[in-house]
Amino acid sequence: MHVQSCVPVIPSADLERSLRFWVDGLGFTVSEISHRDYGQTEFFLTDDDGYTHCFGVATASLAAPPIAKPR
Repeated sequence: MHVQSCVPVIPSADLERSLRFWVDGLGFTVSEISHRDYGQTEFFLTDDDGYTHCFGVATASLAAPPIAKPR
Protein backbone atom coordinates (compact mmCIF):
# COMPACT_ATOMS: atom_id res chain seq x y z
CA MET A 1 0.00 0.00 0.00
CA HIS A 2 1.29 3.44 -0.95
CA VAL A 3 0.42 6.63 0.90
CA GLN A 4 -1.14 9.15 -1.49
CA SER A 5 -1.66 11.95 0.98
CA CYS A 6 -0.98 12.85 4.57
CA VAL A 7 -2.64 15.38 6.86
CA PRO A 8 -0.37 16.42 9.73
CA VAL A 9 -1.96 17.52 12.99
CA ILE A 10 -0.03 20.21 14.81
CA PRO A 11 -1.68 21.08 18.14
CA SER A 12 -1.23 24.55 19.56
CA ALA A 13 -2.25 26.04 22.89
CA ASP A 14 -1.54 29.60 21.69
CA LEU A 15 -2.89 30.36 18.21
CA GLU A 16 -1.43 33.86 17.93
CA ARG A 17 2.05 32.69 18.94
CA SER A 18 1.81 29.82 16.45
CA LEU A 19 0.76 32.17 13.66
CA ARG A 20 3.74 34.45 14.40
CA PHE A 21 6.03 31.41 14.12
CA TRP A 22 4.58 30.31 10.77
CA VAL A 23 4.46 33.83 9.30
CA ASP A 24 7.44 35.65 10.85
CA GLY A 25 9.67 32.65 11.43
CA LEU A 26 9.01 30.55 8.33
CA GLY A 27 7.78 33.19 5.88
CA PHE A 28 4.30 31.77 5.24
CA THR A 29 1.42 34.06 4.30
CA VAL A 30 -1.92 33.71 6.07
CA SER A 31 -5.41 34.00 4.58
CA GLU A 32 -8.40 35.64 6.16
CA ILE A 33 -9.47 33.78 9.29
CA SER A 34 -12.99 32.35 8.81
CA HIS A 35 -15.41 31.32 11.56
CA ARG A 36 -17.47 28.37 10.29
CA ASP A 37 -20.99 27.48 11.40
CA TYR A 38 -19.87 24.00 12.45
CA GLY A 39 -17.85 25.27 15.42
CA GLN A 40 -14.45 25.62 13.82
CA THR A 41 -12.26 28.56 12.90
CA GLU A 42 -10.19 27.96 9.78
CA PHE A 43 -7.35 29.69 8.03
CA PHE A 44 -4.83 28.83 5.35
CA LEU A 45 -1.08 29.28 5.29
CA THR A 46 0.77 29.40 1.98
CA ASP A 47 4.48 28.58 1.83
CA ASP A 48 7.16 29.96 -0.52
CA ASP A 49 6.53 27.17 -3.03
CA GLY A 50 2.85 28.09 -3.31
CA TYR A 51 1.52 25.10 -1.38
CA THR A 52 -1.46 25.92 0.83
CA HIS A 53 -2.01 24.29 4.21
CA CYS A 54 -5.40 24.42 5.97
CA PHE A 55 -5.61 24.82 9.73
CA GLY A 56 -8.75 24.45 11.80
CA VAL A 57 -9.21 25.33 15.44
CA ALA A 58 -12.31 24.64 17.49
CA THR A 59 -13.96 28.04 17.90
CA ALA A 60 -14.76 27.32 21.56
CA SER A 61 -11.05 26.91 22.31
CA LEU A 62 -10.38 30.43 21.00
CA ALA A 63 -12.97 31.92 23.34
CA ALA A 64 -11.95 29.86 26.37
CA PRO A 65 -10.24 31.79 29.16
CA PRO A 66 -6.55 31.05 29.68
CA ILE A 67 -5.74 28.25 32.11
CA ALA A 68 -4.11 29.53 35.29
CA LYS A 69 -0.64 28.17 35.91
CA PRO A 70 -0.05 26.56 39.32
CA ARG A 71 2.16 28.55 41.66
